Amino acid sequence: MLSPLVSVMMPAYNAESTITLAIKSLQYQTYSNWECIIVNDGSTDNTLNILNELSFREPRLRVFSFDQNKGRGVARQFALEKCQGDLIAMLDADDWYYHDKLEKQLDFFQQHPEVDLVSCGMVIQKGDQCVGVRGGGEEKIALFAKPEPVPVPHASSMFRANVANGQEYDLNFKLGQDMDFLRRIMLGKKYAKLNYAGYVYDEYISNNPQKIAQSYQFSAKGYLKFLSRYPSIAMKYAVLEYIKLIRLKIYTKTIGFDALLEKRSQYATALQKDEFLKNLEMLKQYG
Repeated sequence: MLSPLVSVMMPAYNAESTITLAIKSLQYQTYSNWECIIVNDGSTDNTLNILNELSFREPRLRVFSFDQNKGRGVARQFALEKCQGDLIAMLDADDWYYHDKLEKQLDFFQQHPEVDLVSCGMVIQKGDQCVGVRGGGEEKIALFAKPEPVPVPHASSMFRANVANGQEYDLNFKLGQDMDFLRRIMLGKKYAKLNYAGYVYDEYISNNPQKIAQSYQFSAKGYLKFLSRYPSIAMKYAVLEYIKLIRLKIYTKTIGFDALLEKRSQYATALQKDEFLKNLEMLKQYG
C-alpha cells in the first residue's frame, strides 16, 4: 500500500490556547493522507467552538465531544475505536509535530514490513525554545520480548492498527494508561526508534510532581497485570516504580522540580535548536 491512511488520535480538554497550533502541525505535514480523531473531553472553555470552526474548513478532522470530562483514558479509547487508518499515531492537543514527522515514520514502515511500531524522539519545549531531546534511537529493529519498561514514548509512536486488536486503554487508570497500553500491544512485536526527533512536548506546563507520582503508582499496577505469566519481572518493575516515587520526593525537595525535569532529557545541540526554530517558524506562518 503506497499511501496508507494514518489515523491521528487527539484527546482535548480545555485546550483553547494550544489546539489550533497542534492541528496546524498536521495540516503542514509533507504526508497528507491522514485523518485526525479529536475527542473533546467535556471542555469548559472555547475548545469545542474552535474545533467546530476548524473542522468546517478541514474535512480530515473528525470531531467528537463528551458532555462531561471523562478522563484521557476514556477519550483515547473512544478515539481508538473510531480510527479508520492502517496506521495509528498520537498527538496531544498541547503538543505539535515537525513538518515531516508522519512521512519519516511511514517511510520506515514501508521499508520494513516486519516492524509493527515506529517511534521517534521528542523535542522538549520551554516557551519558544528547545531545551532538550528524549527518546531517539539508531533505527535498529528490536523485539519487545518481555513486559519490561517500554523503550519508546507513547506520544511520538506510530503503530499498525492491527496490533491493537483486542487491546484497550485501561479506563481505570487516571494516568499512565498510555505506557500500559503500549506495553501490552508491543509484547512479542518488533519496533524501531528513528534517529530523528519530530514530536514537540512542553513538559514544563504539562507536568507537576503530583502527576508524575501518580503515574508511577499506576505504572506499578500495570506491571502487576503480568504477574501470572512473568511473576519475577512483574514484581521487580512494580517495586522499582515505588523506588522511583521515593526518588521523586527526594529530588523535588533537594534540587527542585524543574531541575529534575532537565535530568530526564539530553541537552539539545545547536543543530537541534535550529531545527526547532525552523519548524516553529514554518508552523506559525502556515495558513
